[in-house]
Amino acid sequence: MTTEALLPLVTSILGIVIGALLNHFLSRRKYEAEIEKLKAEAEQVKTETEKNRLEIEKRVKAVPVGQTEPLPELGTAEEYYARGKRLSIMGNHGQAIDDFSRAIQLDPRNAAYYVARGQSYFDMGAWSECAEDETKAIELEPKNARFYALRGNTYRMAKIYNLAIADFSKGIELDPQRDDCYYGRAHCLYEEWKGDFERDIDKAIEISPRGEYLFLRGKINFEHGRVENRYLKWQKAEEKFREAIDDFSHSLASMDTNLVYWWMGRCYYELNQYEQAIANFSNAIFAQSDDGSSYYWRGMCYKAQSQFSLKNKWNARKDFQKAAQLGNGQAQNEL
Repeated sequence: MTTEALLPLVTSILGIVIGALLNHFLSRRKYEAEIEKLKAEAEQVKTETEKNRLEIEKRVKAVPVGQTEPLPELGTAEEYYARGKRLSIMGNHGQAIDDFSRAIQLDPRNAAYYVARGQSYFDMGAWSECAEDETKAIELEPKNARFYALRGNTYRMAKIYNLAIADFSKGIELDPQRDDCYYGRAHCLYEEWKGDFERDIDKAIEISPRGEYLFLRGKINFEHGRVENRYLKWQKAEEKFREAIDDFSHSLASMDTNLVYWWMGRCYYELNQYEQAIANFSNAIFAQSDDGSSYYWRGMCYKAQSQFSLKNKWNARKDFQKAAQLGNGQAQNEL
C-alpha cells in the first residue's frame, strides 16, 4: 500500500483516538463537576441542619421552666398531685411542675411529690433540677431503692457516671433484684469501658430480659468482637459477633428498629457477609430514611463487593452521595 493510500487511514485512526480522548476528558470534567456540586450541596445541608438545631435550642432556652398559664385552684396536696400526674402524661410538663410544686408547698414531707416533679424535669431534660428533687426524696426515704435508681438514671443521662454508679450500687445494696440498677451500672461502666459491665448486664437480663438490656449486651459483644479482630483472633471474634446478632435480634420487638438493624448490619459487615449486611442496612433505611450513617455503611458493603461488579460500584457511589447529602462526613471522603 502506498503512502498516499495509508494517509487517509492514519488520519481516520488519529481522529478516532483524539475523539475518544476528548470525550474521556470531557466526561471526567463533567464527573468532577458533579462531585463538587454534591459536596457543596452536602455542606449546605449540614449548615442548614446546624442552623435549625441552634434555633431550636434558642427557643427551648427562651421558655422558663414551669412558666405556664395558671390553672384553677384546688383544695389539697393530693388533688394537685393527681392533676399534675395527668398533665405529665399529656406532656404538659410545665403545668405539671406547677401542680407538683403546689402539692409540695402543702405537704413538704411527701417524697412521692418530689419524685413526680423530678420526673417532669427529667422529661424536659433539666437534669440538675431533677436530681435535686430526687435527692430530697432520698432524704425523706433513705431506704427506698427506687429513688436511688431514679437519681442514678438522671446522673447517667447527664453523663456524671461516678455519681450514677454510686447510686445504682446503693440501689442494688438495698434491693438486689433491681434489674434497672444492674442495667444502669452496666451502661455507665460500658461508656467508660471499665469494670465488670458484662456481669451486670447478664444479671439484669437474668432478672428481666428486656429489649434495652439485650440491646446493650449486643453492643458490648460487638465491641469485644472488634477487639478480638484487632488481635487476629478470628474464631473468637466471630463468636462475639454472632452473640451480638442474637442479642440484637431478640431486642428488635421493643427497640428502635433503625438502630437494631444498623447494629446487625455492622456485625455482618465485620463478618464479611455483605449481602446480609446490605439487607439490614436497607431495613434500617426503610425505618429511618434520613439516616446518613445507614447509607454510608451500605455503600461500604457495595464497595467491598465492587471489584468485579460495575453495578455494585454504581450502588456504592449512589449510597455515598446520599449519605453525603445527609451530612455524613465519612461518605464525603469516599466520593
